[in-house]
Amino acid sequence: MNLTVKPFDNPKVRQAIAYAVDRQQLIDLAYPGAAKPWYAPVPEGFFGATTDMPHFDHDVNKAKQLLSDAGYPNGLDVTLNVYDTQKLASDVLSEQLKQVGIRVTEEVLDQPTFIGRVIQNQGINFSLHCCVRQPDADIILSDMFSPKYRGAIYISHADLEADLSAARRELDAAKRQQMYVDLQKKIVDDVDMIPLAMVNDRSINVASLKGMPTLEAIWGLDLTRLSFQ
Repeated sequence: MNLTVKPFDNPKVRQAIAYAVDRQQLIDLAYPGAAKPWYAPVPEGFFGATTDMPHFDHDVNKAKQLLSDAGYPNGLDVTLNVYDTQKLASDVLSEQLKQVGIRVTEEVLDQPTFIGRVIQNQGINFSLHCCVRQPDADIILSDMFSPKYRGAIYISHADLEADLSAARRELDAAKRQQMYVDLQKKIVDDVDMIPLAMVNDRSINVASLKGMPTLEAIWGLDLTRLSFQ
């Protein structure tokens, strides 16, 4: 959500969206057998990942009350920017939001157009997004929350570069880990984003493929190490 534009600049609206989400239903309908609910901005297996996060669990009544408190007793209308490979998940999310009074219009784009509009600040203000990055918290959080190192998932227009820069310079691994945990709690408490699910990568499924690592992101993978037998 773009925190600088209405209605997403209102924390109660963002909280209402968070409570409207039913993670398990989203997984059952869009990622059956390939995902689990996730509550942290940093994916499982990354340095800096944690399960010690606040939870905004599915609560329709709480979501409706928050919308009313935010000045939208009759609900509100939003545009959800969708890139085509996420269309099914976005359909599910749109239906969940409808149950609390958030009426969604989906704008479906091909992925290059979607990413181009994010990078050029061309009106991508609300989206279900996914990404794979090298497995360190700094890379993915900087992409999402640093104006300096922003990338294809910089939708929020939040500026957490000061916190990220401090963690980036910390040489003690345990201290650096805790800095990322603290920062993630701040992100979730402020609802700068809403983590939804850890989805297993499904792009490689050939039984004869040998040499695939168990804990390494597909992004940047050295394919020359793999072989077919």
